[in-house]
Amino acid sequence: MARRGVIVGPGVTIGENTVVGAGAVVTADLPANVVAVGVPARVLRELPADPDVGWSRRAVEGA
Repeated sequence: MARRGVIVGPGVTIGENTVVGAGAVVTADLPANVVAVGVPARVLRELPADPDVGWSRRAVEGA
């Protein structure tokens, strides 16, 4: 889900169940089930693929 104020570059794909933070600039493809923020957008954390499971508090390595 991309919110207002997000800029998505040409040809960029945002994966299913991915959340993009307001004001982010997406310059590369984003995988499914992640939260991405920033300029340029980077993966902040992974989301569970199972909708019945809550948010993961584990940060993505290198973020």
